[in-house]
Amino acid sequence: MLTLSVMKNLDGHKNVKMSLRKYYTLILSPLFFVAFFAILGWEEILSIGLIIYYLYRVFLDYYRLKSFGILRKKDVWKFIFPVWSFIYFDELYLTNNK
Repeated sequence: MLTLSVMKNLDGHKNVKMSLRKYYTLILSPLFFVAFFAILGWEEILSIGLIIYYLYRVFLDYYRLKSFGILRKKDVWKFIFPVWSFIYFDELYLTNNK
């Protein structure tokens, strides 16, 4: 729910920048559920959870870079391939714009 509200806010406002603290919170919070399924040994749910987490990260990284004005709306397809996250590593993980 937090992710959807953040993405909705970013999509409607062009000058809203996602802070680094909020970004790391949105990245790490779903990993607790993935770790929980791994501990319980539910391999099927774990594999589905990892696929969903990957797709979640694709859109989250896109919205973070879009909030900085680096990407346009048509560039979302680039993040399906993991190399684009490495190209924009500094902007995604190190730049803190509030």
